[in-house]
Amino acid sequence: MLEENLIFAPLMIYYGLICGLVTFGSNDFLDFINAYFIEFGMMIYERTYNNDVIDFVKEYIEEDIPNFF
Repeated sequence: MLEENLIFAPLMIYYGLICGLVTFGSNDFLDFINAYFIEFGMMIYERTYNNDVIDFVKEYIEEDIPNFF
């Protein structure tokens, strides 16, 4: 479990940094609010649906791929 978290940690940090830079690089307050809510919606999607898909794919790779060889 810890090894998987260590593998994905740099990607999550990079994703958070890029999302933060997008909101900070806005021209005015309306652009900032729009970027913030788009980022917030992406975070909600990622936490609810994307993590389940990633877990399913990891389990499939760990369990079913070795059976082919």
